[in-house]
Amino acid sequence: MGKTLLLIPPLTLEQRMGELAEGGAVMPGLGILYIASYLRKNGLPVSILDAEGKGLDVEGTVEAIINHQPDILGITSTTVSIIPATEVAKRVKNKMPHIKIFIGGPHVTALPTETMETFKEIDGCVLGDGEISFGQVVKNTNNGVPLDTDVDGIIWRNENGEIILKPKNSYLNDLDSLPFPAWDMLEGFPKIYRPPFHSYRRLPIANIITTRGCPYACTFCDRSVFGKKTYSHSVEYVIEMIEYLIKDFGIKEISIKDDMFIMSYERVSEFCQQIRKKNLNITWSCNGRVNFINDELLKEMKKSGCWMIAYGIESGSPEMLKKMKKGINKEQVITALKLTRKNGIVSKGFFMIGIPGETVGTMQETLDFIKKLPLDEMSISFFTPFPGSKLYEEALTEGFKPDFTRMNMLDTVYVPRRLSENEMQRYHKKIVYSFYLNPFKLILYLLRAAKNFEELKRVIRMGKIFISLVRKKSGKTLLEEEAS
Repeated sequence: MGKTLLLIPPLTLEQRMGELAEGGAVMPGLGILYIASYLRKNGLPVSILDAEGKGLDVEGTVEAIINHQPDILGITSTTVSIIPATEVAKRVKNKMPHIKIFIGGPHVTALPTETMETFKEIDGCVLGDGEISFGQVVKNTNNGVPLDTDVDGIIWRNENGEIILKPKNSYLNDLDSLPFPAWDMLEGFPKIYRPPFHSYRRLPIANIITTRGCPYACTFCDRSVFGKKTYSHSVEYVIEMIEYLIKDFGIKEISIKDDMFIMSYERVSEFCQQIRKKNLNITWSCNGRVNFINDELLKEMKKSGCWMIAYGIESGSPEMLKKMKKGINKEQVITALKLTRKNGIVSKGFFMIGIPGETVGTMQETLDFIKKLPLDEMSISFFTPFPGSKLYEEALTEGFKPDFTRMNMLDTVYVPRRLSENEMQRYHKKIVYSFYLNPFKLILYLLRAAKNFEELKRVIRMGKIFISLVRKKSGKTLLEEEAS
């Protein structure tokens, strides 16, 4: 039976984070871990190469693949990693002409035909959630069966070079039927991985997902992978998965990466109760919506070990919130953050500037709003028109030309009509510096980091980078800019 190798392609922190690479994360992607465990459960030989986690470049990744000698190479790719992913595929194909190469992930799901037409070395793409579709691709390929017989949600190149698309018609709704992600296949897990700067309390840490999909329709978001519905693991499954991580890998903290973990009061409450009932010694964090928060739920979350909730606030401009179809208002934001702080949970806010229609005035509204919010952490990004999102199509009509290598949300790849890139850069810096140039926050970071020597060194290095960035703008400090 043929061997399958699953690849997380090489992508450096510098490519993902630019000048802030020191604060970036190196954590394994969960999608490929689910696919690996699914293939193993079905008796299909599989292994994983996390080139990003191992710090390999393209050349080193190709060498590792050739040494492994797989019959099938499955690559996961986001938009920013599609170029290194396909470069690896091209070089591998040149050295191993008979290998079959398939790519999955959000980028190819949003742009399947364009991907196949652009990258001739790819034999096919798996669209949407990949366990069942890619499992059937592997079985058919191993058995010499044509892909068009019974595989749903793929696009491939047949023997005549024709591109054939079979759209995704259904999604995996029984998530509990899946085995736990194959963390055991990751060389060095969890020690070689690190979470984002200042996003955890204890190490080692593991990311998990308890739901797939999001019922909301934010215009900047691509929902093509999991569709417009939400599918959930049962609380029992999630608790067993956490127990497995604690027992087999010594995990002390869980980062829940659901797009929207706090959607059902009953489910979150049951989750918290089970953690306490089983005396699981973990701390955890999650994402939430400000209009789904109440005092009683926050109390339960705090008692069960929740220390941080990240909220997608995005903007302080009602006009921009409406354009994004966020379905929230500023009053809900303030109420949720006050309740979060009242219950002793750290709050983090995600913000974005530069969507179509943004102006200096709306960016100033966001800056003013952030200044008066009871936030503990903040992240501000540039709007990036990701394929599959509604605003991607609007940006294209305005002349946007995608440069996938720069679509990391830190580069200004798109500039609205009523703004200049310089204005966007200036407000990005103003927002960051006005929030973080706060003596109390700096002291708090140092106190937290002092508990871990490696993290303390990381905080000091980040501080030096931060100071150098403050002084970059025309040779002036932020204070000098504000005075002028």
